Amino acid sequence: MISQMVTLALNFVYFNWYTLKKVPRVLDAFPLAAKYAWGLFKLQFLIGLFTGLWALLFYIPGIIKSFSYAQSLNVYFDRLNHGEDPTKISALDCITQSRQLMNGNKWRLFLLQLSFIGWLLLATLTLGIGFLWLTPYVIMTQMAFYVGLKGASDPVPDPNPMVSPGGSDLISSQVAETQGVGEFSLGEPIKPEPTVEDSLYNQAMGTTNQTPNPTPKRNWIWWLVGGVIAVLVVLALGNVVSHGIQSAREKRAETQESSSTRKITIDTDSDDGKVAPHNGIKPVADFTDALNERGGASRASSNKFDPSSRTLEVNYDVKPKITGIRKLALNWQSEKWLDSRATIENAWIVKIPQQKFEVGSGEETTGGLLVFHINIKTGKYDNNYYPSQMTVKTNFGKAYDSHYKSTYIDGGIPNDKSRSEYVYVFLKKLPSIKSINKLEFTFSAYAGDESTEDGDEASYEFGMRATNVSGNRMKVTDLSRTE
Repeated sequence: MISQMVTLALNFVYFNWYTLKKVPRVLDAFPLAAKYAWGLFKLQFLIGLFTGLWALLFYIPGIIKSFSYAQSLNVYFDRLNHGEDPTKISALDCITQSRQLMNGNKWRLFLLQLSFIGWLLLATLTLGIGFLWLTPYVIMTQMAFYVGLKGASDPVPDPNPMVSPGGSDLISSQVAETQGVGEFSLGEPIKPEPTVEDSLYNQAMGTTNQTPNPTPKRNWIWWLVGGVIAVLVVLALGNVVSHGIQSAREKRAETQESSSTRKITIDTDSDDGKVAPHNGIKPVADFTDALNERGGASRASSNKFDPSSRTLEVNYDVKPKITGIRKLALNWQSEKWLDSRATIENAWIVKIPQQKFEVGSGEETTGGLLVFHINIKTGKYDNNYYPSQMTVKTNFGKAYDSHYKSTYIDGGIPNDKSRSEYVYVFLKKLPSIKSINKLEFTFSAYAGDESTEDGDEASYEFGMRATNVSGNRMKVTDLSRTE
């Protein structure tokens, strides 16, 4: 309450600054707030009450009335400066005079306030420092608007509107210094000299002081266009900053995920990928470590997927632009098979422009794809896994075969290894990144040791189904089973 009174009194200081043509002391706001606290409180209370009651009629009337009451405080300040007793100034009279002044001028005030939007956004970008200059500019322009409504006549200050605790006259002394005591008679209109504040008002409203009743120019359109452009610029900057932050977060998350899951070991017992017997378990004669046999280390770079990238590198000459991407936290984990397990923590729905190129099963037309980040952890057995040969189905039907970029770890994975890869599956149809509501995939695996290749679990099918993918409660079901 006290701070609000001081703020209102500070407006009085600005009002006197404009009407007396001299910068007063800002600290004058405190004794002014104490002296006129009751009058300011009554006026502000009634303005808030009336505006609130009108706002009950679906807000719009309240907004209109707020413009009608906009000059109430200035009328109160003006009457104080004309020597009226503050105890006899009616708050209702001030509101009534404001309504009369604003009759036919509400749109002008709206356009004037609209012209500050661009400056407000720019001041916000300076972390508030710009408001040190913007606040006086706005207040003084609004004071000039009030004086313009009254016909550009300066109010004559009360000979003794307020006396300081030390007995000095805070306002009349300033008048005496600037205009000379005895040169005014109460209510006498005085033609003001051009001031900086007048220029601010004239620039904002498109008026001049060459005639007693200036006519506003129709340059408010340029203020409106400037405000809209400023808003668009700020929104664009915000979008760029937001996208940069989001990309950095996703990249950091991918780095952490890569360091925790892509622990690929390519050491083998021989240069040709052969795996030696271990702990009494002997691999079949043709079992090899596929990663080492086909130079998997050299193919690691081609299998990487960067969700923050703007393009998708399909091959060296095909790099379609990514127009949309959505991350799916599948958190799928299969049942154990021969002491091994497959998991997929994340997958991505990627939208690209509709075009035709090599998708894995030949030249086909596609507009998007699914990318699965799959991890396989073996136990004490050696097995063969083929995740890149997975069959994928969505609510739009069966997808194309996996892209050749996915053949990173297909084949033999020795015991006690952890291998992961990104599987790229292009779709025949993808209207948007939120259009997939159901997806399902399966891929095969086969035993690779002499003791397991002829057993009941010699072949296995890993699988998963996700439903309500486009909703907030996606359900993931494991479909893994022995073939």
